[in-house]
Amino acid sequence: DMAQPSALVRLPEPKEAENRKVIEYLEAHYCQKISHEDLGRAFPVSTRHLSRRFKRDLQITIFEYLRLYRTLMAIIELRTTTKRVTEVAYSCGYESMSSFYSDFSRVFSRPPRLMRDENSFSNLE
Repeated sequence: DMAQPSALVRLPEPKEAENRKVIEYLEAHYCQKISHEDLGRAFPVSTRHLSRRFKRDLQITIFEYLRLYRTLMAIIELRTTTKRVTEVAYSCGYESMSSFYSDFSRVFSRPPRLMRDENSFSNLE
């Protein structure tokens, strides 16, 4: 039904060009550990200012965006490769399986192993 809200997970779109650059950085480096210090080195403004500007524009924090992006990249890997869930988690920048499972379940309301099943994936639409 077209009147029903979509259950699809979408990344927020920035209105400000500066935040587009932050997103490009996150998407280029998502498989690595990213810290506030890394952001400070990558952008010529204070991390506090960067964080406030990002949150004001996108309604989520930089690191919430990063977790969401990593989770979305993980679902693509789970659906297109035969990698084990552990391999997918680490290749998407997660340093612990508990963080991966927590983020994944929060976004998709089901654990990663179930998302390999075509029927589980189509239920998100």
